[in-house]
Amino acid sequence: MDTTESVIRRMTRLAVEHDAVNLSQGFTDEPPVFDLVWAAVTAMLGGDDDQMDRLGISTLRELVPGAEPTALLDRPLKEVLAGLQGRPDRLNQYSFPFGLTELREAIAGYTERLYGWRPDPRVEVTVTLGATEALASVLAGVCTAGDRVIVPQPYHEMYPSQAAIFGLEPEYVTLVEQISAGVWEMDRDEWAAAAARGARALILNTPHNPTGTVCSANDLAWVAELAMRHDLLVITDEIYEHF
Repeated sequence: MDTTESVIRRMTRLAVEHDAVNLSQGFTDEPPVFDLVWAAVTAMLGGDDDQMDRLGISTLRELVPGAEPTALLDRPLKEVLAGLQGRPDRLNQYSFPFGLTELREAIAGYTERLYGWRPDPRVEVTVTLGATEALASVLAGVCTAGDRVIVPQPYHEMYPSQAAIFGLEPEYVTLVEQISAGVWEMDRDEWAAAAARGARALILNTPHNPTGTVCSANDLAWVAELAMRHDLLVITDEIYEHF
């Protein structure tokens, strides 16, 4: 399978060329949650946990001792912040390739709160630069060129293109639209036949893009049984879990 330019990239380029609204990606003009912004700012300035905490609870009078309060109002913000930069700096260096310890701990706690299961953050949590890198890392790690990967269709364009990069063969199975019920369902016979032919992995996206389908507990149990029966790896893409 040949690799081609991403449809999202092509649509973005055309939108810029024709001054059109870019509907290729779902993004808004809303700012990020301020707590996230503040965490990033204090991490960049503080350099370690103690200094981050200090920045969060201190006033400018405390952070810039000896400065006249009214004089602070006339100083450029950049100049004031430059004087707050921590030394030494532990946070803004090469981090562990699998993610900062604090972040992996937070992800494990988040998973436990939502799903009642806590992965071991030391060996079962890896931080990636988005879902695209996550899928690429998994496919590179568990598959070998020539392996077949089951991809339910319709699908996000990332799945076959990622498979092509690593020399894998997508095997498409169907989500069947039940118009009267307003749902999309697995064609279980087709999925089972694809697994029986020796596929290495199945990419399961739930909630599903583009249909919005959410796999039921019964569906997930059936997929798990299918995977165990055929030694099939299931790669779940749950990026839309809160939509």
